[in-house]
Amino acid sequence: TISNNTAQRDGGGIFGSGLNFLNGTVTGNRAEESGGGIFVINMTLEDGMISNNTAGEYGGGIRTEQDFEINGGTISGNTALDGGGVYVLGEPQLNSGLITANIATDNGGGIYLNGSASAGNTVISGNTAANDGGGVYVNGTILVTAATVEGNTATAGYGGGIYSAGAFTLGSGTISGNSAGLDGGGIYCPAPNSFITGGMISNNTAQRDGGGYCGTIVFVLRGTITGNRAAEYGGGLFVEIITLEDGTIAGNTAGEFGGGIYAQQNIEINGGEISGNTAANGGGVSALGEIDFNEGSIIGNTALADGGGIYGTLADITAGFNAVFADNTAARGYLIKEEDKALYASLIATTQITQPFTYAYNNFDINYIGIEIMYVVEFDSQGGSAVEPESVVAGSTVARPTDPTRDGYTFTGWYQDAGATDLWDFATAINRNRTLYAGWKENPNTYTVTFDSRGGSAVSAITGIDAGSKINAPADPTRDGYTFTGWYVDEAGTTLWNFVQDVVNGNMTLYAGWKTAAATTTTDVPKTDDTTDIGLYVSLIVAAGAGLAGTLVWNRYKHKKQ
Repeated sequence: TISNNTAQRDGGGIFGSGLNFLNGTVTGNRAEESGGGIFVINMTLEDGMISNNTAGEYGGGIRTEQDFEINGGTISGNTALDGGGVYVLGEPQLNSGLITANIATDNGGGIYLNGSASAGNTVISGNTAANDGGGVYVNGTILVTAATVEGNTATAGYGGGIYSAGAFTLGSGTISGNSAGLDGGGIYCPAPNSFITGGMISNNTAQRDGGGYCGTIVFVLRGTITGNRAAEYGGGLFVEIITLEDGTIAGNTAGEFGGGIYAQQNIEINGGEISGNTAANGGGVSALGEIDFNEGSIIGNTALADGGGIYGTLADITAGFNAVFADNTAARGYLIKEEDKALYASLIATTQITQPFTYAYNNFDINYIGIEIMYVVEFDSQGGSAVEPESVVAGSTVARPTDPTRDGYTFTGWYQDAGATDLWDFATAINRNRTLYAGWKENPNTYTVTFDSRGGSAVSAITGIDAGSKINAPADPTRDGYTFTGWYVDEAGTTLWNFVQDVVNGNMTLYAGWKTAAATTTTDVPKTDDTTDIGLYVSLIVAAGAGLAGTLVWNRYKHKKQ
């Protein structure tokens, strides 16, 4: 381990001429100028760790005056002005190894190369440059044969993954998940005649142009460019001139023009597939100059405004017999005007176009403003009340109608399928005749229990009772001269309803039970200190005694006589 050393000029940890680094660790060293960890003429790195070193100018981890070869090992967490991880003046060979999490306060977060380079199985990931070349900055040409360049950032500049001042070639490998503050989220190459012959450029982001690739003249022979995004132009590629021979450009997005490709001059398409891309205009491709669509497929692209497949000048757009348009969409569709049919016949040969159109001048395939199309939206209420169909201008939305009704059901919305699984979004543009289907949810069974008080005070019914549920007993009713005995299932009052156990499974009536109130006699005796009406009480007592005596005399008389 060589650690925590300081040089006032170069080579904080090691300063030398030729170095074969087979293993070991160089960490935490600092050079005021170049080579925070190592400063040498030539170097081969086979294995080991070069980490957390710092240089004030060039090469936070390593600075070589001539050639550099990496066959393994890790270069991580180093910092410098240029070349956060490595700065190479000569010819580098990046055969294998890991260059990760390094920082350049200017250019070349992972590695800064002054000569032409080749990148094999090396992984360059998670590096950051304040300006250009988040992963790699190369002043010469670069051939990427099997490298992985991913998750790097050019914070305020160009080339999130790679900045190549010379021609760029991607033979295989992956450029993925990088981002640029300006142009070229994956790759930025201002030099002409770059080639993409294989590999993958995916999920990169540019805050301005060229989400995947930004350059001048490029030939795409094979490979895949997918899932990239540009805030303005060229979600997949932003170029001056491009020739597409084969390969796939799919699923890219641009905020303004050219979801798949944007060209400031010309586009020539001789094969390959441009599919599933999105932009405000020119979902598939857009160009200021000529667009020669000779062969291949432009399918399933979307323009939020105009030109689902292609956006350009009509007189500069040609499409051959083997060119295929299909399933492209735009904000509105049009029918061709009579006066444009001659131009169309001279430039457009293909008959394979997005249905139901018969001409590619329809704004779905090629940007065009022609005769407005009206579509009909029908509403199938599927057993509910009728809803009238609506006529809609192509590209407009249909207003949501008044909800239908259906006995025993609750309306759940309008769906694209009769099975009511795909809910329709009424913000969606109508670009064909279609039928929307009502969705219904059957109401749950609910019941009502009515209370017949049978001459007593009224008791309100209980409604909305779910099947199998219990109910709470209402307040007891009252009836003059009777005592309430409970609620019964039958009017005769033989089967008592048990509110603790019994459940409701249908509409029903419960009947009040009553019994006659028991007669009671009350004798009022004056209090001992109450002299009021004492004579009345005495008179009653005397009268009662006289009656009793008379009765006794009569009974004795009857007995004697017998």
